[in-house]
Amino acid sequence: MPRRSMLLFLVVLLVSAMGVSHAFTKDQYQDEMRTFSQILYQVMDSYVTDVDSKKLFSGAYRGMLSTLDPYSQYFDAQEAKSFQAGTEGQFGGVGIEISMQDGVLTVVSPIKGTPAYDAGILPGDLILKINGKSTERISLDEAVNTLRGDIGTKVSLVVRHIGAATDTPVELTRAKISPSSIEALMIDKANGIGYVRVSQFTATVMKDFNAAVEELQKKGMRGLILDMRGNPGGLLDMAVEMSDRFIASGKIVSMKGRRPESERIFSAHAGDKLEELPLIVLVDEGSASAAEIVAGAIKDHHRALLVGARTYGKGSVQNVFELGNGQALKLTTAKYYTPSGKPIEDHQGLVPDIYIPMPRDLLIALRNQEREDKLRGINPLEHLTDEDVVPAMTVAPGEEGDQPEGTGATPQRRMRPVDLQLKAALNILKLLVPPAPEAAK
Repeated sequence: MPRRSMLLFLVVLLVSAMGVSHAFTKDQYQDEMRTFSQILYQVMDSYVTDVDSKKLFSGAYRGMLSTLDPYSQYFDAQEAKSFQAGTEGQFGGVGIEISMQDGVLTVVSPIKGTPAYDAGILPGDLILKINGKSTERISLDEAVNTLRGDIGTKVSLVVRHIGAATDTPVELTRAKISPSSIEALMIDKANGIGYVRVSQFTATVMKDFNAAVEELQKKGMRGLILDMRGNPGGLLDMAVEMSDRFIASGKIVSMKGRRPESERIFSAHAGDKLEELPLIVLVDEGSASAAEIVAGAIKDHHRALLVGARTYGKGSVQNVFELGNGQALKLTTAKYYTPSGKPIEDHQGLVPDIYIPMPRDLLIALRNQEREDKLRGINPLEHLTDEDVVPAMTVAPGEEGDQPEGTGATPQRRMRPVDLQLKAALNILKLLVPPAPEAAK
């Protein structure tokens, strides 16, 4: 088929397919598609070098979707396969959830236990370069595909911490990303306070959560800290199921979109033992999507206090549509609304009941301390109730506080950095938990 005929045929096809919308009249569609076909023809006919038509169409799809929001994306066959691997919970990469904010590649949250987390990358960090190439014009899907790769290979980044005076180069070694979604322990045995950190809402998170809670209940748990800081989200049904464990009745979350079939309401069911358990929920700038659904439901029902910082703000629903030949379209089709009817707005997030900011230098110090504790076989959470006097490693020779060699004096030790948000949650919950049965007698 001649090139011009092929383009005209394409225009007719596109106009027919777009007739499902009432936003444009048929004449308006024809005018717009005529312009599109003219541009396409002139590029293919007159551009200085030969043009890959598939590349042109791919760019057109991506450009069109980029005008909508950061989450709607076109996937070619390879990208669709990579995206599917990511949703299944195991893939090769560095372990960060990223988004575009005002055209800048931004870290939503690093996943705990991954190369990015261990390297000290924080929520809100800006990624300025990947492998020496500026991210100024990079698309979100291109960034994701560049960060992912074969296990054991390296990728270099230049990141900017919020408020930092200089940019930080980081080299990461890609690893198999299959993070554990739950971390749990009795953080305060004397007061019966349990702690559960939920890192992601994976397909198995509720199975792991229920097992962790059951174990804590056997140990006499009388209050719980639910830590969803740095949780980038995940599966809606898992977020609803977790919310239902704490809320006796009423709405958990609703979805509303342009099409009637996109509207849904999810409600709680009474009868769970956790509905009366004293509870504090920790959130921060890295808490997004499904984590915000849980936090929003708990806050609107006045079930518990939210402690920490304003959440990320990702309250939109994406559906994946297969396009044939392995291609796919991820499109925003609805928004999430909390039980009070408030939308979880993009990049605005939920405001905690008790706002406790965490300075960047403290976050970096905590991340460094965590790596140090890991090497020494220490669980930092088990030291939170020790009045923060547990010493860290010996001060390096030559630093302030170290004693000259040969004096026989013991080198001073620096204090551990304190997780201010977690410490505050623990202190509040101590006031809410009932006394142990023995003490009550």
